[in-house]
Amino acid sequence: IIAGERRWRACKNANIKTMPCIVRDIENRNASEIALIENIQREDLNPIDEANAYEFIMERYGITQEQVSNMVGKSRVYVTNILRLSNLDEYVKDKIVKNLISAGHGRAILSIDKEKQKSITDIIIRDNLSVREVEKLVRASKKPKRNIKPEKDKYIAYLEEMLTDRFSSKVNIKKNKNKGKIEIEYTSSEDLNRILDLLKIED
Repeated sequence: IIAGERRWRACKNANIKTMPCIVRDIENRNASEIALIENIQREDLNPIDEANAYEFIMERYGITQEQVSNMVGKSRVYVTNILRLSNLDEYVKDKIVKNLISAGHGRAILSIDKEKQKSITDIIIRDNLSVREVEKLVRASKKPKRNIKPEKDKYIAYLEEMLTDRFSSKVNIKKNKNKGKIEIEYTSSEDLNRILDLLKIED
């Protein structure tokens, strides 16, 4: 029996004596192809096993994705998307096989490195994220991180605080190696004159 063995067994278990069948003379290669297709078209085949089966057919018979799609009665886009799952980290594949995340989740994280794939997979499972939410999360993870300003020298910070108290205005010291500048904020002309008085500077 090349195809339909499960149906034959079901009929046998139900004590059905006869069932319709098709008898053909088929070459070994064609018989193998039909058996593989029958296996792939099972409803309980998970996406990872399906991807592995497509890869096996392509490698064994040297055929293209389009030829595979014609053989199994699926669109080329469908076959391509299933095959892309093969590029996922094994940890992620295992979660798809166990139905903890969907193939859609898997495709959403394909563009990031495998370490990030694993961490985001855990977040998907923990927070029960939708595919759309995962796509947003992946986009956010790709954004370049803003440069974090280095922590200000403690002595410079002390001087800023002391001068701020002295002038009752915000003072900022910008230091670059052996030179820099001191900025004193003021809020009005009167405030500027007050600071100038403190500096003993006349108009």
